Amino acid sequence: MIFTPSQTSQWINDVLQKADLCKKTGQVEQAEHIYRTVLQLEPRNLPVIINLGALLHSTGKRTEAVQVTESALEIDAVYSPALTNLGLMAEEEGFLETATTLYERAVVGNGVTPQTKWNLSRLLIGKGLEDDEAWRRGIEMYEVRWEWDQFRAAQLKLTFPEWRGECSLDGERI
Repeated sequence: MIFTPSQTSQWINDVLQKADLCKKTGQVEQAEHIYRTVLQLEPRNLPVIINLGALLHSTGKRTEAVQVTESALEIDAVYSPALTNLGLMAEEEGFLETATTLYERAVVGNGVTPQTKWNLSRLLIGKGLEDDEAWRRGIEMYEVRWEWDQFRAAQLKLTFPEWRGECSLDGERI
């Protein structure tokens, strides 16, 4: 059976939804198999490469995760999701200078997200004791958090203690 490009694209989208469901339900081996199958058909599919790299990283296959994610940069050297994920991996391993460099490249790359800018801002703020300019840039960039849907959603989940008049606040400070 021969598929049209439109049919192939729809099939791949359907299969990727199944991979996401497998990931969410803990069937990571099945999700990995799906990603690899799609990449056999579309080896230059950047989102699938990134998803496979992230999946491998989450299952402890860190070396392979880096290799897979770096392969996206062979297709698009300024693909922000690949640079961001590599930055996250470097940061997790304690390579903060490498992570900073990757985030710096990612914020001017293709497909940059608020999360990428926020990740860079955190590392720049962390350099504050050594580098005033980095600290200033980090503080300015940190405001991007309000553009990041996941950050705003997390803010809505914050709970605050509610005062119900249990005691007098006369002369007290809040």
